[in-house]
Parts: sequence; structure tokens; C-alpha cells
Amino acid sequence: MVYRKQVKIKGQKYWYLFHTVRSGDKYLKKSKYIGKELPKNIEEIEKDFLEEVKMEKQEVSKEIRELAETLHPYERKILPFLKDNKSLKELVKASKMQEIEVMRALQWLENKNILLIKKELKEVISLGSNGKLYLQEGLPEKRFLKAIDKIADIKQIQEEASLSKDEINVCLGLLRKKLAIEIQEGMNIKITEQGKKILQKPSFEELFLKQLPLESKHLTQEQKYAF
Repeated sequence: MVYRKQVKIKGQKYWYLFHTVRSGDKYLKKSKYIGKELPKNIEEIEKDFLEEVKMEKQEVSKEIRELAETLHPYERKILPFLKDNKSLKELVKASKMQEIEVMRALQWLENKNILLIKKELKEVISLGSNGKLYLQEGLPEKRFLKAIDKIADIKQIQEEASLSKDEINVCLGLLRKKLAIEIQEGMNIKITEQGKKILQKPSFEELFLKQLPLESKHLTQEQKYAF
């Protein structure tokens, strides 16, 4: 319904025509400037304004229909979830679609100017090739300690624990620092009581590997120590 209203602008009063149009779940107010005085043919102007609004609405509806016909099934499926879900993870969970399907749908919708994707750069700590190996087979220092049966020479430990020379050297320095081993004559290695205690529970590093991937900004002090 078209209605007239005087609007005060910088001390002056002007006549406008207004009409409220529904667009989805929102209401948009259309306006038309008339002037300081109402003309004699105001009713005719109101009819013309109403026709303009209807024509505009029909054009918009036509564009929406034409656009809808171009949508891929992935795009149609994800659209209802965009209102209440903002992140990629939330959309995947809500829509029960595969992550790659959601990513493609969002990219296609952005290409059609239906939405805008906001990309956020994050520093994420994830497992590398060594990390995956250590998570599966255990950290080198733990494998080193497990390979010691009371007393063992360095070659036996290397073979039993499947460690490289570099890993053996790192383990020797690390475990001596932790008082977990004693090095005797002939490079014979003895596990200490402290070393046995280390074997009984997971280390910070082992727990950290199991928690990856993690955003670096969310690391706790213990996780930073392990990292």
C-alpha cells in the first residue's frame, strides 16, 4: 500500500510517497520524492509509483528464478544452511555434505555474487612424515629405552629399536640429560631407575603428537614446551 508522508529535512518539509516491499524475511521501504506541495494529480502519481514497485519486484523475482535454474545440486543443498552456519566446519556438519562438496558449492556461489567468502589465515601445527612415524612406532628415545635389557651395547640398541645413527646420537644426549641412562665402558648402556619411570607413562611430546593438528595461538604452556 502506497502512503504519503511529509519529511523534514534541514528545516524544510517535503512530501514523499512510501511503499513497503517484502524480500525474503526482510521488509524493504521504497520511496519517491514529490516536492514541497502535493500536486493535483497525486492519485495518478501514486498509481504510477505502485506500478513501478510491482515492475521492479517482478524483475527481481525473474532474476531470482533464472539464477535458481543455474544452481548446481551442491549449491541448492548448502543454501538453506548459510543463515545459521558461518564456518566451513559448521556447514559440513549441518549439511552432512563432504568438505570438498561444501567448498565447491561456496566457491561457485561466490562466483555468482550470491555470497562472499572470508578467508582467514591460520598457523596450524600438524604432523610431518617423522611425526606420523613417531606417533605410530613411538618416539626414538622411548624405543631406545625399551631396547635396553639391563645392559646393552649401542649396536644392539640401534638394531633392536630400528634407529638411525643420527637418532642414536640424539637419544644419547637427551637420555643422559634426563638421567635415564648410564654409559659404561665399551659403549654399553644401562637403563636407570629414572629411565624405567620414563617408560611407564607418556611424555609431553607423545601426548602433544596425539593432539595434532592444533592452531599455534591456542597452545597451552605444556604444549608449547612439548613443541
